[in-house]
Amino acid sequence: MLFNSFAFIFLFLPASLLAWFGLHRLGYTAPAKFALIVLSLLFYGLFSVWNVPVILVSILVNFAISAGFQNLTDLEEVEEVSVTGRKKFLLVFGILFNILYLCAFKYASAYEGILRGRFSLPEDFSILFPIGISYYTLSQISFVADRYREETEHDTFLNFTLTTVFFPKLAEGPIIRYGKVAPQFHDPKRREFSPDAFMRGLVRFFLGLAKKVLIADRLAPASAFGFANAYYLDTLTVIVFLAATVFQLYFDFSGYIDMALGIAQMFRIDLPENFNSPFQAKNFAGFWRRWHISLTGFFTRYVYIPLGGSRKGALRTAVNVILIFVLSALWHGTSWNYLYWGVLSGILVVLARRFLRAPSEKVKGRAGTAALQVLNFWVFSFTLVFFGADRLDISLAILRRFFYPTWPGFLYRMAAALEIPEFYLVNQVVSRLAPDYLNLARLQELIFLLALSIILVSGKNSREISEGMVWNRKNGILVGFLAVWCLLSLQGVTTFLYFKF
Repeated sequence: MLFNSFAFIFLFLPASLLAWFGLHRLGYTAPAKFALIVLSLLFYGLFSVWNVPVILVSILVNFAISAGFQNLTDLEEVEEVSVTGRKKFLLVFGILFNILYLCAFKYASAYEGILRGRFSLPEDFSILFPIGISYYTLSQISFVADRYREETEHDTFLNFTLTTVFFPKLAEGPIIRYGKVAPQFHDPKRREFSPDAFMRGLVRFFLGLAKKVLIADRLAPASAFGFANAYYLDTLTVIVFLAATVFQLYFDFSGYIDMALGIAQMFRIDLPENFNSPFQAKNFAGFWRRWHISLTGFFTRYVYIPLGGSRKGALRTAVNVILIFVLSALWHGTSWNYLYWGVLSGILVVLARRFLRAPSEKVKGRAGTAALQVLNFWVFSFTLVFFGADRLDISLAILRRFFYPTWPGFLYRMAAALEIPEFYLVNQVVSRLAPDYLNLARLQELIFLLALSIILVSGKNSREISEGMVWNRKNGILVGFLAVWCLLSLQGVTTFLYFKF
């Protein structure tokens, strides 16, 4: 089940909120948690029944590891014996289990062919990739590490399961630290329905839905056209295509996160932010502190800092930075293009930290700040040439256009691939009265969409809007209009780009 579907908006979400707050209202705390667990597993299982046993195994093993840490702590206190070695063993076992468990599914395509070569497998045999496993597995690793460090406490099985399967974050994150979220399910104040929290969560949900259905899905054909015709694009088309690709990825992913955080807020649960106006950063290192914050934070906390962070000299710092980007690339997938993207991004971040951080911080004027932000945007867009393409030759074909400019006119063809319902009547009128100008009209629509994207990423983000909104008739009408517009645009349910990770 997807957030951008009528079934979710009008059936699943209201039923979940009613069950959660209704049972709490009656004083049934444990049944309320159990009901939300069942509903979350139902939500997850509707993607594929196979998802449910996979996540349950992860829950059982990691809870057992946590219980093991607790038993060792109790033993140390009662018998005053050292259990450090056994705790380290549990830590290593927990991390290895989660990594291997993730790899077993994430990289199944790499060894499925080997299995077919050695065994007689059915034609329809396939090791399915459970949606969301990359996100909740990293959360489990952070839980095991924090339990070892005694930075989070052992919890009840019911609360541990609920925190793990809580459906807003299940399919696409954000990646959580257990100790930051789990205590909220124990807080009696959060069990009471809050009209203010509900309305602010609803606003954020529809802001995220608007990002997805009104912008990302509209730009998707332009991005797909560019990658499919990489060998034939002209230079100007490549520039527009890269801008469309960047904005599609941002509004798709951040749109999902806004919906997830908005839904959680309706339940009075605060999930960590995953985006903080990344295109307003002044240098590329700052950009990555604002983009996919939970993933960057995970690697920073559990890999970068333990390796020495920036405390062991410039060379060691550079190696550590590049390493976490390589790990991020492997987290995204097995394609060599992801590795190229990771190494390139890591090198660019190192260069930005070394040469641009201090100068960029001195820039205060609007024009200078805008210039640095534009530079960041295009640096990021060039890295996406590797991230979004399936093969290296496609990436190189796109980049080649900047060294060997050509102008065969593919811009009109790319614009023609767009279908923007809001301009349907305009296109119908133009096609009848001035058919020769139809392609020009479509190109103007694409430019308008890109200009709107620039305005949106330059202003307040969804969190700032929802938190700062004053409840009055004007804002109520605006939110209602946006909600109706989004709902009328749900002609077909489209998946989210980051589901494949």
